[in-house]
Amino acid sequence: MAPAGGGSHIISDNGITRIIFPGAPIYPDNTPRARHTFGVIYANGIALAAMTATPRETFKPGAIIVREKLKTPDTATPQLLAVMIKREPGFNPAAADWDFLVLNGAGTKIRKREKKGVCFDCHKSQRDFVYGDYEKK
Repeated sequence: MAPAGGGSHIISDNGITRIIFPGAPIYPDNTPRARHTFGVIYANGIALAAMTATPRETFKPGAIIVREKLKTPDTATPQLLAVMIKREPGFNPAAADWDFLVLNGAGTKIRKREKKGVCFDCHKSQRDFVYGDYEKK
C-alpha cells in the first residue's frame, strides 16, 4: 500500500505565502515516519521567487524559509519552527551559505543554530539545500 496524500502546494493570501504539506501519509503498520509530518512553510519574497521559478532557481542572499512543525493538521501552536536564512557568499560555503536555526514553537527562543549538523545532514541531498517541488494553487 502506498502512502496517501498529494504533493505540497503554495497559497498566497493577504501578503502571506504558505506552503502546505499534505500531512503524514498512512502506512499499513501505522508507524510514524520522521520525514512525513504536518507543517506549514512561510517564505519571504526572495525565497518564493526561487521556489516557483521554472526551473527552480538557486536561492539568493536574504531568502528566508520558516517551517512550522505541527503535531496534527489542526494544531494551533507549532511544536517548533525550523528556519533557513540564505546569507551572503562566504558565510557557510559547505552549506551554500545557509544559516539553520530551530526555535521554540512561539518563536521566542532559539534552541539551536548551526552551520553543519542535523539540518545540514538532512538537507545536503537537496538542490541548494531546500526540499520540494512546489505547485502554486
